[in-house]
This record gives sequence, C-alpha cells and structure tokens, in this order.
Amino acid sequence: MSGIQTEDGLRKTLKLIFFVSAALLVLRAGLSNLPRLFGFSAYAVTSGSMEPEIPVGSLVLVNQQDRTPDVGKIMTYHITDNPSSMIVTHRVNEITETGELIMKGDANQTADLNRIKAEQIIGTDVCALPYLGYLISDLRIRIGLTAVSAGAAFGAVFLGKQNKERE
Repeated sequence: MSGIQTEDGLRKTLKLIFFVSAALLVLRAGLSNLPRLFGFSAYAVTSGSMEPEIPVGSLVLVNQQDRTPDVGKIMTYHITDNPSSMIVTHRVNEITETGELIMKGDANQTADLNRIKAEQIIGTDVCALPYLGYLISDLRIRIGLTAVSAGAAFGAVFLGKQNKERE
C-alpha cells in the first residue's frame, strides 16, 4: 500500500513540475514576444553603461518603427553589421558627415569606438522597466533547466505507466 502512495505522490510532484514549467514558458514568451505584436521589441539590460537613466536589470522596450537617429536619442542597435551580433543600447552622441553614428553610454567616460550605420539600428528606446530584465534573463536559464526536468519527469511518468500496464 505504501508503494502505491509513494507512486501517487511522485506523480503529483511531477505534474506540479510540469505545470510550473509551462507557466514559466508562457510568462517568458509573453514578456519577450507580446511587444512584437505592437512593433516593439524587448531587451534585458545587462551592463551599467546607461545608468542612472537605464539601470542594470531593466527591460528596455524599443520602437522598431522609429529608427531615425537624433543627437541625444537613446537607441538600440547591433554592434556590427552582422544581425546576430551583440545588441547595445546607448545614446547618440554625434552624427558624422557620412551619417554614421557615434554612440556613448551615459555612464561611460568616452564615446564608443564603433561607428554605427543606419542598417544596424533596431529602434528607439521608449521606456525602461526596472527589474523585468532580470526576470527575462533568469527565465532564459531556468526555462532550459525546467524544460529538461519536465521532460524527464513526464518520461518517468509515461514509462511508469507503461511498466504498470505490462504487469
């Protein structure tokens, strides 16, 4: 009798792990993808280069429709021409005669060395939501671990059911 109770407890625990995993996946997907429906993208801030204006751990909402640079405007862009390169959020410090942007983080002493072309700009920052960036970054890591755990849990339940049916 106690073996059956232990098995039922294990199944309930595994189901709980699965539902928590699913809830985290939905939360992560919502925070990352919901802004895209309205022409925005969301990025987690991982450095202090824009403090105090944008604190580390903030979630920055970027208007992808506004890619027009102006001196003083905070913009998000790819650090190189490669669209899979690192994404940075800095302020437009200067626009050169050739139209390239010289960017600078508010907390940095000097301007960035890279010159940014119009094609590298993702958009203009609309707002920074403190602490939500930590949640996105943390969920990226945890969701991977949770997904593996949930898969293992359901595998164990499924195999347990198959073994029970064979007996």
